[in-house]
Amino acid sequence: MSFEPIPDEPVFGPEEVQRILRELPPLSRRVLELRCSEKLTYDEIAQELALPVGSVRKYMRGALFTASLIARGMVDK
Repeated sequence: MSFEPIPDEPVFGPEEVQRILRELPPLSRRVLELRCSEKLTYDEIAQELALPVGSVRKYMRGALFTASLIARGMVDK
């Protein structure tokens, strides 16, 4: 099974992804990095950052939502 981009959705290269990550709040960015790059579970991230698991989930949702807004140019700097 292969996945094709949705026609109206942008496709970003590594530089654009790094730019979007830099614009995230630091804690949200760190949670996203630990989850996506280091493949840690929510429990492991919570342990690493000394946060409750519920907070880790909240920061992850916030990071993904904010990144989608940044990618669409809907966040003021």
